[in-house]
Amino acid sequence: MDSIFYFNAKKDCSGHRYDVLCAYLGDKGWQDSTSFYAALEKALKSSDTLPDCIVVYVPTVRLRDCFLYWENKELHNSFTNRLSKKNVCYTKSLFFVELAGEKFNVHPRHTIKNTSLEINDYDAKRFYSFGLSKLADESPRMA
Repeated sequence: MDSIFYFNAKKDCSGHRYDVLCAYLGDKGWQDSTSFYAALEKALKSSDTLPDCIVVYVPTVRLRDCFLYWENKELHNSFTNRLSKKNVCYTKSLFFVELAGEKFNVHPRHTIKNTSLEINDYDAKRFYSFGLSKLADESPRMA
């Protein structure tokens, strides 16, 4: 299986339905800040829409690297510029979710623009389960 896997999910909150792009970044698909952002851009290009929110799942052993790469200002700005169309920023938040064994730990939000959208550990687990189910449905059937 590819160590990068992405899918779209939905979150209903306060009478609004939000589009959420979820990206699982395994520990082999990105080794530096350039490949980290390339993985995020690949997920973004595959998205059905410009999402309201991005949720990035990373193994515990790569979480520190993820935060370090996110701080690369040049690549960060280039990536966040892709989240807008005609000077309107559609993606307002990005959340990192640590995969710690069977636990999903949502780390503080990286706000791109003011929003009230929040996700919790339950949301992260629900999105992830939905994505795995979608992956299983799309996989070729074995005889």
